[in-house]
Amino acid sequence: MMKTRLIRRLMGMAALAALSLSAACDRNPALPDGEELAVVVVNSVDNTLSIVPLEVGGTERTVGLAQAASSPVDLAVRGNVAVVPLGIYPFAAVVDLAAGVVSHRVALPANSGATGVAFVNDSVALVANPGRNTVSPVNVRRGQAGAEIAVGVYPQAIVAGNGATFVINSNLVNFAPAGPGSVTVLNPALGVVKTIPLSGVNPAAGAVLGDRLYVLHSGNFGKANGSLSVVNLQTLTEESHNTGFGTFPTSLEALGNPDVLYVGGFGYGITAWNPATRQFHLPPANALKPNGIADVGDLTVDDRGQLFFTAPGDCTQPGKLYLLGPSGNIAGQATVGVCPLGVELARIQS
Repeated sequence: MMKTRLIRRLMGMAALAALSLSAACDRNPALPDGEELAVVVVNSVDNTLSIVPLEVGGTERTVGLAQAASSPVDLAVRGNVAVVPLGIYPFAAVVDLAAGVVSHRVALPANSGATGVAFVNDSVALVANPGRNTVSPVNVRRGQAGAEIAVGVYPQAIVAGNGATFVINSNLVNFAPAGPGSVTVLNPALGVVKTIPLSGVNPAAGAVLGDRLYVLHSGNFGKANGSLSVVNLQTLTEESHNTGFGTFPTSLEALGNPDVLYVGGFGYGITAWNPATRQFHLPPANALKPNGIADVGDLTVDDRGQLFFTAPGDCTQPGKLYLLGPSGNIAGQATVGVCPLGVELARIQS
């Protein structure tokens, strides 16, 4: 009962009784004509993008990302454009969400690894090259990549906010942590300002709330040493390192007003952490597993406080996109591609 009341308080007014995702979501009366609200999902094994409408009567679309073998796990969305790094295939796919097509496949440096992406402005997205310890600016309008920018060891996530871009360096060697990670701070001109050492191992995700950057550390596989760093964006230093985040958390999402951080991962479920008190609303030992679902690929929150998450299952058959209800149940769902991981919200102009 405590967990149910807590989820109601955190999630606000998410709708309840429906099985289709669009029917479960509240229609936004302020949505302008010609604008579609959708959830965009990267399906890693399928090498596809699913565009799932949140308006009743909308049609789900599937976009093929690459004909060659690739391993997409992340995406960034801005307006009608999504950028998807393609992993072992050293390209970034630029997707026109309105048309439902790939407008560009932008070549990245050889052995890029192409994982992690964020928009820095309307024209440029920054893509991480973990195989090269660099990032590449991708002009989404021209379909071209600019010169590499050296960052830390094994960058695999990028977060933009508070007037800067933050590259999260996992410090992996042969896919295993070689020591604590770091964050490289870039200014709007993409110049390196500073690389901030962190205390946690294997940082995998980040989120900005106000003048703080929160960095989630997955830790060592099987050692239950997940943790969270709090970086002060005024001093550009790690001001605290918080342990107790359990076994291999991988995804992080921030919700403002009230401030809360949601954490998820495979076999982990969903937990919630209070940035103000730096205590758990829901600790990992009591993680939410809605309808028994513990595998969370990624999660995102819309401007109404509704939380969506992907459930990849065993990555051998189509997975699910779920809407979490205020009682901690599944309020809506949609079938997407095989092994759905990265997820973002989009407002698409027709």
